Amino acid sequence: MFIDQARWLIAYHDARAEAVSQRSVAVLGFTGVVLALLPSALALPPSLDMNCWLWIILIGTIVTLLGAAVLSLKVLWVRETGVPSARQTRIWLDEYLKDHRRGMVYADVAETFLHSWNLNEDSPVDREKAVADDRAKWFMWSLVVLVIGLVEVGGLVLTLVYQAGRGVT
Repeated sequence: MFIDQARWLIAYHDARAEAVSQRSVAVLGFTGVVLALLPSALALPPSLDMNCWLWIILIGTIVTLLGAAVLSLKVLWVRETGVPSARQTRIWLDEYLKDHRRGMVYADVAETFLHSWNLNEDSPVDREKAVADDRAKWFMWSLVVLVIGLVEVGGLVLTLVYQAGRGVT
């Protein structure tokens, strides 16, 4: 029962991390498209002028969108897994066969997942949860920075519309 629960928890946290990673790829792609289209959108007609205010908004927008892209990349950064490797499992099997600990197989396998004999040590379940939580945290920050960048894009558009409406350069 504990082995199945531990496997389920590891799979659950791995699925959480994977879902956040997929969403981060979407944010990264969207940010890249906005950054790629931004210079072509600023081909201003002669009646409009790039004043100081527009330059400040433009630079702030580019920096903010680049920040969102960097945070999205941080979500995608490869992390170590906490699940025991096949080599480590073979070592434990060899130790088990040498110790002749018959009847303790399930306890030993559950221990590899849960580390119940030493509660101060991180278990594979704890590590998978930490990875998923870390990815979710960086994804949330990338969304916050992206929203700020989109507000700046809106400010840029409103400033251009205001300038065009006034007909002033």
